[in-house]
Amino acid sequence: MSRLADPEIFLEEARQLRISKCPGLGDSKDERREQAIKLYIKAGNLFMATYRFEEAAQVFLEGSELHEMLKDRFQQADSLRKAADNFVKAQELEKAKRAYLEAAQIWIEDYGNFQKAGQIHEILGHLAKEEGEKEKALKMYKDALRFYQVEGGYKADNCKLKIAELQVEEKQYVEAGTFYEILGKESLDSPLRRFSARKYFLQAGLCFFLADPSSLTGIVDTYKALDHSLASSAEAALLNACVQSWEESWEESSLEIFQTAIEEHSQVHTLDNFQVALLLSVKLMLEAREEEPIDLR
Repeated sequence: MSRLADPEIFLEEARQLRISKCPGLGDSKDERREQAIKLYIKAGNLFMATYRFEEAAQVFLEGSELHEMLKDRFQQADSLRKAADNFVKAQELEKAKRAYLEAAQIWIEDYGNFQKAGQIHEILGHLAKEEGEKEKALKMYKDALRFYQVEGGYKADNCKLKIAELQVEEKQYVEAGTFYEILGKESLDSPLRRFSARKYFLQAGLCFFLADPSSLTGIVDTYKALDHSLASSAEAALLNACVQSWEESWEESSLEIFQTAIEEHSQVHTLDNFQVALLLSVKLMLEAREEEPIDLR
């Protein structure tokens, strides 16, 4: 590959063109701005190609200002998004968040582009989660879901999963279970997604069990009525084992019932890391129940 041009050259030309008043450089300010934008894009791309992400971000920010002057709000938002992406790579997260939110506001207010707004809020949720700010992450994911739901589609479902997983981490089991239950019901309405329903009902049932073990029997019956294939499934067997282990928790073999059900389920379906963590929480709760003293009064 031939040697890349120096981005500083294009950046300097863009800045000079932006402030120039020489008639020979264009018939109007807008024409000079359009020419400057092309140079900013070249400079930004070259900075990215050489991993100079903070400089690339700054270049795209300057470009967004020219788009604003030209009243091209869509390209302004696109430049802000590119600036934000590069600020993330440069670990300038506060600058990234400001640019993301400004872009999202334009897409919502000027274009009604809720998919793009949802994408940005989903990114902001991920950044907050990475920083350990789980409540803020939940808010951003919920905002993303709200925007996705305007137009529907699979991105809304992915967002529901991210929200539910965070809610489980925060021990918000009823809220998480509700999201999984919704996903299960929605899956039943789609021939392509129907096979996922049992998985979501399993995760919903485990969440509701962690919130209130006594509620699970009725919940499982509801899911069986919705999905007749659930009754003879490994998922139903695992949920029934939770109930049985809880009800017989003072029997020595009670925990073995639960562990056997997990093993049998694993022979049919591979458990992912999240499901393993959820089942571990159930196991710990069952173990704690076994150790409770029996009230003989």
